[in-house]
Amino acid sequence: MKTPSLSLRESSRFNNLLCGGVMLAMLAGASGWAHGAEIRWSGDGSTEKFTEAGNWVGDTAPVAGDTVIVDAGEPTVLIEAGDVIEFGELRFGAGGIEMTGGTITTTGRQYVGYGDAAVDLTMSGGTWTTSERFILGYQSDNFTATISGGTSTSDRTTIGSTGGYLIVGNGVATANVTLNDYAQLYGNTTTKVIIADGSGNSGTVTMNDHSNLYSKTELNIGWSGGTGKLEMMEDSTVVSDGSVKIGIGSGSVGVVTMAGNASLTSTGEIVIGNSGGTGSLIMSESSSFTGVNVDVGRDGSGSGSISLSDYAEMNLSGDLVIARYTSSTTEQLVTLSGQSSLTAANVYVGFWAQSENSSMKGKLVLKDSATIETGKLVLGDKSSGSSGAFGTATLLMSGNSTVTMTESSSTVKWGFGEGTVLVTLSDDSEISAANTTLMLGDSGSSSREVTGTITLEDSSTMAVKSLIVGHFGGSSETGWTVNVGSTTGTGSATLTVSEGITLGRSDQSGGGNFSVALNIYNGVVETAFIQNGGGADTTKHTVLIDGGTIRSLADSSEFFTQLSGVGNQVLVTIAAGGATFDTNGYDVATTLAFSGTGGLTKEGAGTLTLSGTNTYTGTTVVAEGTFVVSGTLASTLVQVADGAVFTLESLALLSASTIELASGAELQLDFSGDLTVSALIVNGTAVDAGTYSVDDLDALGLTATFAGDNAATLTVIPEPSTYALSVGALALGLVALRRRNRRRAARV
Repeated sequence: MKTPSLSLRESSRFNNLLCGGVMLAMLAGASGWAHGAEIRWSGDGSTEKFTEAGNWVGDTAPVAGDTVIVDAGEPTVLIEAGDVIEFGELRFGAGGIEMTGGTITTTGRQYVGYGDAAVDLTMSGGTWTTSERFILGYQSDNFTATISGGTSTSDRTTIGSTGGYLIVGNGVATANVTLNDYAQLYGNTTTKVIIADGSGNSGTVTMNDHSNLYSKTELNIGWSGGTGKLEMMEDSTVVSDGSVKIGIGSGSVGVVTMAGNASLTSTGEIVIGNSGGTGSLIMSESSSFTGVNVDVGRDGSGSGSISLSDYAEMNLSGDLVIARYTSSTTEQLVTLSGQSSLTAANVYVGFWAQSENSSMKGKLVLKDSATIETGKLVLGDKSSGSSGAFGTATLLMSGNSTVTMTESSSTVKWGFGEGTVLVTLSDDSEISAANTTLMLGDSGSSSREVTGTITLEDSSTMAVKSLIVGHFGGSSETGWTVNVGSTTGTGSATLTVSEGITLGRSDQSGGGNFSVALNIYNGVVETAFIQNGGGADTTKHTVLIDGGTIRSLADSSEFFTQLSGVGNQVLVTIAAGGATFDTNGYDVATTLAFSGTGGLTKEGAGTLTLSGTNTYTGTTVVAEGTFVVSGTLASTLVQVADGAVFTLESLALLSASTIELASGAELQLDFSGDLTVSALIVNGTAVDAGTYSVDDLDALGLTATFAGDNAATLTVIPEPSTYALSVGALALGLVALRRRNRRRAARV
């Protein structure tokens, strides 16, 4: 093995470590190199004791301050229980070290695995510390260390530094360290612990059986171009009183894997993928992570990911930020599955990109009963900068996963600045934010857009206090869409907004050229009102109902209202799948005119009053409660179920209309004048043609109830005397189609 002169080696080491981000002192006294004698090993390839003088050149064993060199013969140097050893620096470059006990205390840098030859370190007991730098694997492509021993946390086999760096893999090296039992790597005082320090270095630390790694100030895995791995298993623990950085610096790769109840605790920031580095944290099998703030993909082209599964837990007193100030086009990804959980003060996905029109991507995925509890969840936010774009922020939830926002009376923005926000909830997933005002889209401009889509599928649910869809947009193409339910008709997705929904700006200002759509496909929207907000063109704010339900959460004299200064209500269209309005025990009215080809079903106790000129053409069904029409209906078939009330306060129906009343239904005529209809059918039987007052109808002895003003008359134009009831379940208070021959057979 070649042994360069001290000055050349010192120069080489300085350059290499400086590239690895480790600032060295310059030479001699400040460098930490020992000033004692240089003691060289003289033994051959056999196993010999460190403390025996005959194994050293000059028959003199090292003492405090000496520089120890082992670079020939490939010996196995033995340190045993009871040995108390002191020296300065160590350069161990051939053979192996076997330490079964004892104590090694040094004052210089420790290079274990120094140079080109293979070096093995095996510890089954004892303590080895230095007040300087401890490097495991230096300029070696084949360094291994196995450190075992100890029976409790107070009885650990230990390698550590109390004043410098503790490094695994440095100077272009490949180093592998395994910790078993209660063994530990220990970095105290100002020490940084680095796994793979600098370009060309590869370092792996594998932790088993209650082993421990401690860093007083900073733990780095994959640093300044190095490739580092930390594998934690079987109740192993990592504690950093400072920061933890995984994959930091251009070309760096850092991977931390946690399983088997392993735990990692940090009191400083945690950065995963920074400044051109790639970092990954993979947690499973009830492993736990406790920290303050975590950044996934930060600065420059940094790229990071976190995966939690199988009951893994991450508990943060600060924030989780996915994609912060980065220009990386790689998706920064956090995935929770398998009943894993995350708690954090706040969670940000896509937080202030590095440059304008950046294509950075942040993504959060929850599935398989995973949970997040946080003060607020923010998707796409550039609030830390006056310009720039947040790219794409994505949230995907499935498999009974849950996000709970706990912050009270807050406003959370999804899409603040420029970019795209995509949210999809499926299966039984849930977002619970009952005290949160959710604002979708803000601070766009004429040159930059804020777009987004929220889709609730299957039986997913989202609950917020207030919802503002498209507050302030950008160009005319800018748009926000909220889809509740699936066009396939499966599931019962529900959006609950306790204090009302605003489509457009939440003030009456004209700026913000948003196209806003609320689409209810076979899902349910529960709210106190739906309001048309401000904007450049408020006719672009639409509601489409296709097989969906609107459920009221309060009494309302105008459910489809508009802000003061906004001249029109939202445009509500009922598609072929129809619409259901559930008054839910409240009295609700609207002047809005419903349009479309579908029908309208009124459900729930309470009263629904329509006073607009409605142009929808599908069937009107009064399944429960009271349905009042004081405007007009283009619908030509009105079906009223058992126990339900249909009230006409105007000449609301076309002459081609048919009214079908189930046994126990009520028709109330509260208008002046004569209303002509094509047919009046009660419990499957058509009333004869003629003109009838309320008293006249009562006198027929029909099973339905008639009430109202006798000044009102109902004229039935001549039609066949008997009709099959097209909604046979009306008699039971339910509305469903029945074949005509079944009704006729029942009457025979």
